[in-house]
Amino acid sequence: MKKACSIFAVTLVFLLWGYRDASATKWVELNPKKVIERADVIVVGTYDISANAEHDSVYAGYPFKTSKVYKGEVMNPMVVGIDQYDLGIVEEFQENGGEYLLFLEDGEADFLVPVGGPNGMIELENGEVRVRDGVDSELYKEVLSKKSDKPVDLADEDNDTAGDDGSGHWWLYLSGIAVIGVLFFGRFKKG
Repeated sequence: MKKACSIFAVTLVFLLWGYRDASATKWVELNPKKVIERADVIVVGTYDISANAEHDSVYAGYPFKTSKVYKGEVMNPMVVGIDQYDLGIVEEFQENGGEYLLFLEDGEADFLVPVGGPNGMIELENGEVRVRDGVDSELYKEVLSKKSDKPVDLADEDNDTAGDDGSGHWWLYLSGIAVIGVLFFGRFKKG
């Protein structure tokens, strides 16, 4: 029995020695036309990887500073999902001045996610599509050639409502309370 346990232990050690923990997400390569068709929102910009992420399944939601909008209405910044295993690649690419053309769809998360993971994340260098091996990038270039809109900037929205915190309507609230008070106390005096 002792010999069997020793053999089992040695075998287990050798099996575990060769085991390497590798975590990655495998995505099916999508045709660019499919990616464009599935997208609810198409934007260009950069992730703010330094911010705290909202985690949900495979994706982590990070603020995305949008510079151009090609489809959909978005607030700037908006939270966009990114495969957690792609964070290092994204951070390095953006540190070198890169931007992303994102094709986004509603996912299971509380934020938009790239269509088919990396299929919906197209790297841009100096505003030009960075060609990936085996991917026809002409359709992506065509998207970039179209007129883009400016995103609605949250900072601008906040400035539009500056000073309108409802305090300007204090007289309306006081008048309402006074009318209710008169009606309420008037009933008790009569009865």
